[in-house]
Amino acid sequence: MLIDTDFTNRETTNEAEEIFLPPVATDLLESMRALGYSFESAVADLLDNSISAQARNIDIRFSPFDAPYVAILDDGIGMSSEELTAAMRHGSKNPTALRSTDDLGRFGLGMKTASLSQCRRMTVVSLKDGALSGRCWDLDHIAVRQDWILLRIPTETIKTLPMAENLIISGHGTLVLWQGFDRLTAGEHSIQSALGNRMDQLSRLFSIGSLHPVLATRVSPSRSTTIQFARSIPSSHATKLRESSHKRSFGLPGIELLCSRTFFPISPDFHLLIWN
Repeated sequence: MLIDTDFTNRETTNEAEEIFLPPVATDLLESMRALGYSFESAVADLLDNSISAQARNIDIRFSPFDAPYVAILDDGIGMSSEELTAAMRHGSKNPTALRSTDDLGRFGLGMKTASLSQCRRMTVVSLKDGALSGRCWDLDHIAVRQDWILLRIPTETIKTLPMAENLIISGHGTLVLWQGFDRLTAGEHSIQSALGNRMDQLSRLFSIGSLHPVLATRVSPSRSTTIQFARSIPSSHATKLRESSHKRSFGLPGIELLCSRTFFPISPDFHLLIWN
C-alpha cells in the first residue's frame, strides 16, 4: 500500500498549523542552572573539555578577593572564532553523531550548563593559529535583553582578563572564566570564604585521587595531562603562607596533580601561588 506523504494537496482544514515556539532565554537558562552540578563536578566537566582538546597542562586559578573569579586555562588546540561561537551554542552537538574516541562531550551542553550553574557570567577565550577570540554568556545582560544574546569580547578587553596573558604566551589553548557568584554564598560568611572553601575542597578531592568518574575512564594513556591549582590573593592578606608541596599521580595513566602552598609576591598588589 502506498502512503501519501505529499501534504500540499490536502485540505487546509486538515493540516497542522506550525507554531514557532522558542524557549524564553532567561527562564530556560535560570532553570538549567538547577540541573544538579556541584562545584567540583562543574570544574571536572571543563577538565573533560580540556582533555578532549589535547591539553598537556591545565591551570585552575582562583581569586576570592575584589572581583572574585575562577579561571581554567589549558594549552589544548584552541578554537577559531567560528568554532568558539558554535561551541557557545546550547546543544551544539548532536548526541547521535559519531564522535572520536577522545571526545568526552555528547550533547554540547556541558561547558555552558556546568559553568552557569556556578556563576552568572561565563567568558570563554580561545587562541588558535594566532587568532584570539572571546565570547561571553552574561545572565544579567540576557535578563535585560530577554533574548539569546551572546557577547563578543573585543581583543583589547580580552587582554585585561585574568590569565589571558598566560594564554597568549602559551600560543594556543582555551581559557574559561567564571564571574558573578550568586549561589556560592548560601550558608557562608562571605564570597571570600565560600570560594576559598570550594577550591580547598576541590584540591583535596583531586589530591586524594577522588577523580571525576568521566575523567577516570576517559584519560588517554598516550598523553600526559598535568592539573595545577593556584590562588591569587592581595598582598594585604598575606606575605607568605605555610609552605609545602607535593606531586601526586592518581594511579591513572596520563594524570598527575601538582600542588604547592607557597605564595610569593609578583607585584605590590598581589601574591601568586608558585608551583614547585
